[in-house]
Amino acid sequence: VIKNNYVIRSAIEDILDEKEHIDFYLDIDRYNERSNMITNTYLPYSSQYRSTVHFSVNGLVSSHAKGDFSNRNFIIIDPLSYHLQNSDIRAFRMEDTYMYGDVTLSPQAVIMINKDKYEELVLQYPELENYNIVLYVGDEKIAVEMYLNHIGIVSEKIEEHGSKEHICTNLINEFRKNLKESYQIDSEPHWLSKEYREDDENSLIIWNYYDNLFYTHLLNSMNVKEPEFSIRLSNLLNMSLEEENKEYIKQVIRKIGLEHFKVIVDEFNLKILNSISDGSFKNNEEIVTSLASNKKF
Repeated sequence: VIKNNYVIRSAIEDILDEKEHIDFYLDIDRYNERSNMITNTYLPYSSQYRSTVHFSVNGLVSSHAKGDFSNRNFIIIDPLSYHLQNSDIRAFRMEDTYMYGDVTLSPQAVIMINKDKYEELVLQYPELENYNIVLYVGDEKIAVEMYLNHIGIVSEKIEEHGSKEHICTNLINEFRKNLKESYQIDSEPHWLSKEYREDDENSLIIWNYYDNLFYTHLLNSMNVKEPEFSIRLSNLLNMSLEEENKEYIKQVIRKIGLEHFKVIVDEFNLKILNSISDGSFKNNEEIVTSLASNKKF
């Protein structure tokens, strides 16, 4: 689950801007700080459909516009040779090699964990004892470089669109050509792929499903009655009415206050998490399958 309801985010930004406008271009740090606060405090849970599993090659994946990977609990290192035989690799890229469907780790896989977190994590995930664990202290990037060098691999400086050129770059380019010839594995960026387009289509279904749940919860909390309830819910689920819906959310927040709105969001988010925890909530595949077959939301 993630928090990605852009209508609510935009409505809250407008309301906060009325008290203090923060210009993205003139004060990007404060803008991002407030944006993170809005996400963490006021947005209901939703989700994103993803049919692929992603890895970087010979180096630690870097954070970018589509994902923040700081403060991660696990760093997984696994030989590509295993996955050439056992996984459906759709593209080989230094910053973003991706595989379709489920991925099983090889017997040689190593999971690196910060030593200070290990005792807490092994209690939360006792199955970790079945894996090859390497504990580290200090900076995670340096730790990964040291471990890769220790097992005879030249570490890569992974960037948003590739890796920094170095003495092995030509060898990597040759390897990429061999992959294409031997395994028909291309190097197309994920955002240009068929998988990406199909996942986007499924994400639209999932967003509608979560929005339906949240807006139903919101309208019930506000004691909105039929037939107004059905009309309003129908409008809120209509993506073409984004501006109108943003204005409605702003009216709601002004009427009940940000703190009350936060309480409603917190109640909804807790309900989602509890349903996931007890196994009663549909996963993304079940949501897409059921809604696609019913042809209705």
